[in-house]
Amino acid sequence: MLKHYFKVAVFGIVLGMCITNVRAQSDSIRKDQYGLIVNRIPMVSESRNGVLVFESKDQSIKTWFDLRVNFDGAHYFDKNALNELGSGATIRRLRFAMKTILYKTWTGEVDLDFAGGVLEVKDAFIGFKPGDKFYVKAGYFKEPISMETTTTSRYQTFIEEPYMTMFAPQRQIGINVSNWNKFYLAALGIHFNDVENMEVVTYSQNANKDFGTDEGYSFTGKLALRPIHTDKFLVHIAGSGSYRTPKTSSEFANAVRFSTRDMTNINRKKFLDSDD
Repeated sequence: MLKHYFKVAVFGIVLGMCITNVRAQSDSIRKDQYGLIVNRIPMVSESRNGVLVFESKDQSIKTWFDLRVNFDGAHYFDKNALNELGSGATIRRLRFAMKTILYKTWTGEVDLDFAGGVLEVKDAFIGFKPGDKFYVKAGYFKEPISMETTTTSRYQTFIEEPYMTMFAPQRQIGINVSNWNKFYLAALGIHFNDVENMEVVTYSQNANKDFGTDEGYSFTGKLALRPIHTDKFLVHIAGSGSYRTPKTSSEFANAVRFSTRDMTNINRKKFLDSDD
């Protein structure tokens, strides 16, 4: 009789352990919206200088969100002038970006702007960084030319860029390779067309559809040297250049247009425009 009770007790313990194990496995299993089991990586969330960051325990995966809002306003004392300017206020930038680092070598970023009620793509690329001194990225981003242009608006001194940046290329689809150390930085990329918003995409699509026009390309490079780099003294010498063919992302294909607005985004009149 005791032997029988012992077998029953052992069976109950084993059964309980199996049920517990099944429950534990069930609790650890996650499925996507299609009902498929997915791999899990626990993430820790925290705020770092106001930025919401999600990071794995081994720090090999990190995702964070970048939010930025710039307000702009202007009043012009120009009543009864020959060419009056309109005063007002606006949201200059309304940015939302998601950035990620995967397994410490792969990077990705999607940056969108909603200012003015219009969606614009600011950055959308993936990158590969096998070490601390080499980086390859492909997608939609700024060409490596002009310090003012390539500096993010988060760290620019003023809301608007200076007039001279109209000569510098902006964001284009392309591939860029860069290498650097303490004494130099070298970057080279091939870029194609602009896809920032519906307007420029429509220009390119119409040129392709109506005339079979190639969208154009450009080779852009930059070299910066710092032969002297100490805690108290620094010598920085840099140059950049670009070989370009006309792009189709403007109203007239096979043409180059230089256009810039005023020192504020409030004034919509252009005093410097080679269009007309």
